[in-house]
Amino acid sequence: MRSIAGGTIKPGHLVKIDASDNAVVHADADDPVLVQFVLEDELRGKGIDDNYTSGALVFVWVPYRGDIVNALCKGEAISKGDMLQSNGDGALKKLATGTAIAQATEAVTPGDGEARIQVRIL
Repeated sequence: MRSIAGGTIKPGHLVKIDASDNAVVHADADDPVLVQFVLEDELRGKGIDDNYTSGALVFVWVPYRGDIVNALCKGEAISKGDMLQSNGDGALKKLATGTAIAQATEAVTPGDGEARIQVRIL
């Protein structure tokens, strides 16, 4: 699906579509979410490290249960098999409370910044 960026968005961000039909990072940590991730703009020669700017056409993917997604995570170390949820900034984090949306298929230690992680959608 296509949408317009409602701010700076990175490929791999968990997003929601706002009331203006713009794609914005999912900003409600621990809350339920329709699982939607931003894809890279490969039609214009962009990769996973190229951000979308506000107002740009954004490609949003609604993966099926079991699909593998190249997502972003933040904060603590994640082990293979950990259940993940929204971190409230477009990234994922370990499940604390609420509902898991994905399971880590690899181990990652993001440190203070964001890191890429392969996850399986639940």
